[in-house]
Amino acid sequence: MDPPSSSSSERWLWWMDDEKKHSIADTIDIEKSEDGEKIDARKERIRDCMTVLGGFLSIMATGGAINSVGLLQTHWENNQLREYSPQTVGWIAGTNIFLSLFVPVLAGPVFDRYGHIWILAVGSGLFVVGLFIISFFDNHSAAPVTLGMMISSWGVLCGTGYGLIQTAVPGVICRRFDRRRGLANGFSSLGNSVGGVLWPMLLRVALERLGWSWSMRAIDGLALVMLAIGNGLMWGSGVPAVGIAARPEPESSDNEKNKEEQEEEGREPSLTWGQCIRDGARCFRKGDFVWMTASLAIFQFVVMGVAGTLPSWGQQQGFEDASLFFYVVAVVNAGAAAGRVVVGSISDSLGRFNSVIIVQTMVVIVGFGIWHNVGTNERLLYVFAALWGFSNGAILGLWSPLVGECVHTPAPDHIHAIIESLRLLTELVCGVSRLCDVENFGRYLSAASSVVSIAGLLCVPSSAQILGTLGPDIHVIFFGTLLILSLMFMVMARVTFTGYSFKIWRVV
Repeated sequence: MDPPSSSSSERWLWWMDDEKKHSIADTIDIEKSEDGEKIDARKERIRDCMTVLGGFLSIMATGGAINSVGLLQTHWENNQLREYSPQTVGWIAGTNIFLSLFVPVLAGPVFDRYGHIWILAVGSGLFVVGLFIISFFDNHSAAPVTLGMMISSWGVLCGTGYGLIQTAVPGVICRRFDRRRGLANGFSSLGNSVGGVLWPMLLRVALERLGWSWSMRAIDGLALVMLAIGNGLMWGSGVPAVGIAARPEPESSDNEKNKEEQEEEGREPSLTWGQCIRDGARCFRKGDFVWMTASLAIFQFVVMGVAGTLPSWGQQQGFEDASLFFYVVAVVNAGAAAGRVVVGSISDSLGRFNSVIIVQTMVVIVGFGIWHNVGTNERLLYVFAALWGFSNGAILGLWSPLVGECVHTPAPDHIHAIIESLRLLTELVCGVSRLCDVENFGRYLSAASSVVSIAGLLCVPSSAQILGTLGPDIHVIFFGTLLILSLMFMVMARVTFTGYSFKIWRVV
């Protein structure tokens, strides 16, 4: 008697009765199906972890360099570019910061159309090449050439590369994850803080033992290895290599039908650059968004200005240990990691605006109460570094959620008639509209980034000019005044967001 060939499970049960045979075969098939689903789920979890690890390594390799810009700035001022003023040298870091913030504005539509693979590859290549080029300029014999090459390599190449990586990594994670998107993005973004701790330690040891050229080459080699591993893990994330906007359009002459099919598939029609610019300009018709963007731009100016001039400030303040600020910068970045985690976790219950206003109040106290009174006390300097980093990480970590708040439309409060009339008059005269839908989040984030990038371009040269001309005390007072102004603007953003309601206990 030949065995039947109806299924692989029944093939070995041909000698049984039909009823028993089918029952056992169904049980075996179900167990195989469940085992296959468990294996697939396990593979997906592993792929999720690899994607987050790849993003973490990519951001750590590049973000650590950006967060150590003050150490490089001081080294250039004392060695290769000592013939130039600090404000002139500051344009190297300013160009880098500007491009690292502005490139994502331009690279976002490219990511939507072409996917992440080429953006990651090009960004990693530009960053590695930029670091390798600056390793050849270790003396001051040809200062004009050195300055030009520093701006081209560190400013343009490394800044553009970092901006491209900062575009691709969050984009891949957002497409890969659904339920735990925030957690995954948080773990990957910790690479900024971890890199900010690792880079200063490596720089301190390498510069003492190897000198400038081989220090940069050694760090560049380490960055190359981390970026190669990170790229490989991100390429294997399972996210489509071609962006959403580049997928073929449905074949139909009916525009309404095309639009409905695109909405069902989660796609949006591709936009031209002119449309992107016009849409971004419309964001600034909204009062709360304008106040919030102004506050964040001023705060970014202060944060990066301090990061670029803190070691130079220490030299003028009278700290004699040259290696001290390698540790101080590491403490600042470690505090930033703690700030992102702690304040980010409690912002859901306190509200994003409330959390940022509380932290901004704290950072004003830290600036005037601790930093202004540091003198040459190293312990007090470390306390300032930890609290300063905590505040910076908390506020910059809530940047995107703040923009997300401004995208939503809040329910207006019933407030006094005079205040409501003034609000309506302001909307009529200034063109301030009610807040828009969540689908416009990317447009608002790009608009805010474009303004903040201008502050990043000017922060280090302006800070170096003030430090060199007016001294370290006025330098601290200047930044403290800007922090107060940033706090006032954020309070105005909250008031405008709540419909000019002054209820301080409201969670927003």
